[in-house]
Amino acid sequence: MKLILALLFPILLTSQTYCSPYHNIDRYEVNKDIIYSIAYISCFHARGVNVEMGTDKIQVGSILMGKNHHNASYLYLVGNRDYKNLRLYGGLLYRINNNPTLCIGRYGVDIEIYRNVYSTFSVSQINRNLNYANFGLKLIL
Repeated sequence: MKLILALLFPILLTSQTYCSPYHNIDRYEVNKDIIYSIAYISCFHARGVNVEMGTDKIQVGSILMGKNHHNASYLYLVGNRDYKNLRLYGGLLYRINNNPTLCIGRYGVDIEIYRNVYSTFSVSQINRNLNYANFGLKLIL
């Protein structure tokens, strides 16, 4: 038995199989069904950034406002409707920081300027007495 093991041991060491949990990727593909966008937005007294991801019917995103809005951050879930060079959307809005709460909603319009560059206008309705109107440029990929 020891002789068999002594003969098999060098063979097993030299002929190891390649075992890795990582698989080689032969081809990279980008999913065309997912839409990404980033926007530089401004209201009348503050600036911010808007990022979103989703499909052609529904998006989830975040609004990050500047110091004049007390660095407020929002999450939203909106549904949209595309027309020729126009995109209308509306949905739920949630304030993350500065007294987190579910807000009334968010609605707006994106108007195509050139290919993937859009002009955006949206209203975030925080409560009955407070809303923010944002406008800016959006890049949709």
